[in-house]
Amino acid sequence: MLDSLWLFLLQEADVHDDEATDDGRSHDAADAVYHHYVNLHSELQMEMEALINPNFGSVFRVESHPSQFAFSAQRYVDIYSSRLKNFLEYPKNYTFYPERMRLPHEPTPQPPIVAGSTGVQLAYLRCMC
Repeated sequence: MLDSLWLFLLQEADVHDDEATDDGRSHDAADAVYHHYVNLHSELQMEMEALINPNFGSVFRVESHPSQFAFSAQRYVDIYSSRLKNFLEYPKNYTFYPERMRLPHEPTPQPPIVAGSTGVQLAYLRCMC
């Protein structure tokens, strides 16, 4: 959401910059718009930082880099949710399966050849094991 807002703001700044140039006005108006958006970006960034628990900080990021905890969660955790209530969307008997990853020494699976009435067809099957 913030990415689309930021894109919108940049497009607006570009439009205002074009208007300032087309009208023959100085770039003071464009500079004012630019500084307005820079200040707005700072405010949005402070609001986002306020959402993070001040006692702990973000456990998944260190500045703009993923934390060691984030790497460990991606590597060892089969299922993760930010809120426990998200699991209420699934039936009680639902089985979660981890994504199957091919190891470097394993061959790349080839689609099996299936003979059909119109000749040989390739059937692409997705392995759910």
